[in-house]
Amino acid sequence: MYGASSCSGSNKSSLSASASESSLASHSHSSSSTNSPNLNTQGRLVYVFLHVDCILPQDFFQKLEVYWAQNDVQIAVCRVRFTRNGIAMRVFELMASIESVFTSFGDQGIVVTHHLYNKLKGFPSMMLMEDVQFLRNARKIAKIHTLPVTISVSARKFDDRGPLTYMVQCIVILSLYIFAGLSVDRCAHLYKNPTFLRGGLIGLCVVVFAMWFMLFL
Repeated sequence: MYGASSCSGSNKSSLSASASESSLASHSHSSSSTNSPNLNTQGRLVYVFLHVDCILPQDFFQKLEVYWAQNDVQIAVCRVRFTRNGIAMRVFELMASIESVFTSFGDQGIVVTHHLYNKLKGFPSMMLMEDVQFLRNARKIAKIHTLPVTISVSARKFDDRGPLTYMVQCIVILSLYIFAGLSVDRCAHLYKNPTFLRGGLIGLCVVVFAMWFMLFL
């Protein structure tokens, strides 16, 4: 039985499909059931977490099963393709193919074995960046693979702030959380402020520094 749980804020849905029937169905569940999806690959129970605004390719589960059979994997993310054209979007997609704390998020989908998921005690109960913290915890005990599968991800989060501003804000907030120990509540307050570091020379410098920094992660 293949299954996938998707989570994006308080709105979540879960997908399930039978390998023999190649069927796909969905239903919704509340945020309290973030930690209860299921998928069986090569005799191992595997969980798949997806955001509700992403679209899977038709051969997603087939490619997942092949990759899982050929590699020693405990956790992995997918490649992404945003639903918007432009150089900035292509740069973001390229950055997402580099696994790091600044470039791997729930947008890419998270595939994790039942064993590792339980060992990590599921996703932390956080109002923001629960996917970031989950992956940070996972990196301490397992390699995060990038699956040879590309999922389509909505670019609507860039609509209000623009790609550059949104990326600058995320990088700064992540840095404050990871390196300065800023609380999740304070990070959420900054994240909700659309004018925080909007454009300008400071924002450009932050982007350049962050891209340079990621080369050495």
